[in-house]
Amino acid sequence: MLKKLVVALALTAPALALAQQPGPYFTVGAAVGSVDLGELQTAGSVADDDVERVVIGAGAQLNENLAIEAVYLTNSENTVETGPVTETIDHSGGQLSVLVSAPMTSQFSLFGKVSANYLTVEYEDSTNPAAALNDSGFHLGVGAGMAFQINDQMGVRATFERLMITDVGGTNGDFDVDQIAVALNYSF
Repeated sequence: MLKKLVVALALTAPALALAQQPGPYFTVGAAVGSVDLGELQTAGSVADDDVERVVIGAGAQLNENLAIEAVYLTNSENTVETGPVTETIDHSGGQLSVLVSAPMTSQFSLFGKVSANYLTVEYEDSTNPAAALNDSGFHLGVGAGMAFQINDQMGVRATFERLMITDVGGTNGDFDVDQIAVALNYSF
């Protein structure tokens, strides 16, 4: 048994260097998910609540357990149709986040994420152009995920995240965006 343990440690020891080292990194990925359009829906309405976006940005691994990151979230357009009425919500913007990691092995870690999201949210009603809203502001985001370090420079990460878009246009319009993002990180 001891021999097997020594052999296992000898084989895995070179992989210990693969954990992401402190320093800057570039990240690019794709996110899919849905937005809660309950504020806009009525009986008989049809909703397109899918979220599809590209995520691109940069970050800095401060130590083994802590990173900061700034990313751009591309636009996502969502609609609710009730008869001849179409209501549209667009949202895009930037995200500044803090990631706290818990390494499970030298290559695999779990992490939590808290973010401040500066989003531009546009609302349009096809029958009432005067009701259009264009609101920009900060919205909280929380998430969790897992990361796998492929080699010294490359890593892949999967994140489940909720962006809480609140009080659109000074109203009580709250729209929670749930998304799953997969990103590739390149350290330099």
